[in-house]
Amino acid sequence: FSGTGNISLEFASRGARQLTSVDLNFGCVNYLKNTAKDCHMHQIKVVKNDVFKFLSLETEQYDLIFADPPYDISRIPDIARLVFDRNLLSENGMLIIEHQSMQNLGNHANFTEKRKYGYSTFSFFENKNI
Repeated sequence: FSGTGNISLEFASRGARQLTSVDLNFGCVNYLKNTAKDCHMHQIKVVKNDVFKFLSLETEQYDLIFADPPYDISRIPDIARLVFDRNLLSENGMLIIEHQSMQNLGNHANFTEKRKYGYSTFSFFENKNI
């Protein structure tokens, strides 16, 4: 759900050494690829794929996964399930999912906290299975 890639660009500008950004929209993927290239942010790898398909096939582990899906999709709870079922977080890794505030993701075993900002909430999950 990288969209135009603003979050990826922000992470890169703050020193992230390696990023993988996934989006299904061809325009968003090309925009982020071109912007990253123009800004010499070669640490951003852009993948055109459905995020749920990507998560179900991915084998690499990540220190941080940030998901900002469209609020109206019904599969938002599947993100945490896929990340932890597929063991996609490294030791002490964290998953952050942005979602609408009226949605509760706190039932997942790896949920640690939520931070509410008006209509948006960030739910945090940690890799506790170490």
